[in-house]
Amino acid sequence: SKIIRDCTMVDVPVAVVVSILCSLPFARGGREVPRIMMNDFAQYSSTRCPRPVERTLKSPRRMQKPWLVRGGWDSPGWKWGYANGEAHDKAAVLRSRLRTQKQREAWLQKLSSQDPEIDWEEVKLALALKWQRAIRERRDRAGWYHVLEDMRLARFEGKDGKALLISELESRLEPNSNENSSNSGEGVKACKVVMQALETLNFKRIGL
Repeated sequence: SKIIRDCTMVDVPVAVVVSILCSLPFARGGREVPRIMMNDFAQYSSTRCPRPVERTLKSPRRMQKPWLVRGGWDSPGWKWGYANGEAHDKAAVLRSRLRTQKQREAWLQKLSSQDPEIDWEEVKLALALKWQRAIRERRDRAGWYHVLEDMRLARFEGKDGKALLISELESRLEPNSNENSSNSGEGVKACKVVMQALETLNFKRIGL
């Protein structure tokens, strides 16, 4: 009786249990299943076993990607501001390359001469790291926070991204600091404006 009740509690069909017991010798003397157990079966067989609860595994929630990317700031793997991701890894490499003042001076020299070794994406990352540090140290007097936020939102990606970024930099530099860049070619102008922006952020002296 107890066996049958326990089985119904764990959703085991009573008929299955009793049929197994009936097919085997019972107890020591090999007797058939006692009549009292058959009476219990009659009592519980009319009770419907609870229907098993269906559990469906929920698919993991997909992260909404703020940008559709091909790489860089518009890439979902970039993850600016996080302790992992492409931005974190590339920032660590760039900090290592520009650790000393001598390394930073050489980097600026290559930038001024438009050395192809200095990639524009690397320049953007250097600017972003300087803005981030200035904001954290409460030295953001030019409003670089807004430019960094636009960069995070991938506003400066694509065909017109470089020109938009240079325009934003110029609008935050002192009037006299970019007067000589207006008559230069696009590449020279971009380098001069970037170098002036980095100079205002003490790039050469304190680094990234």
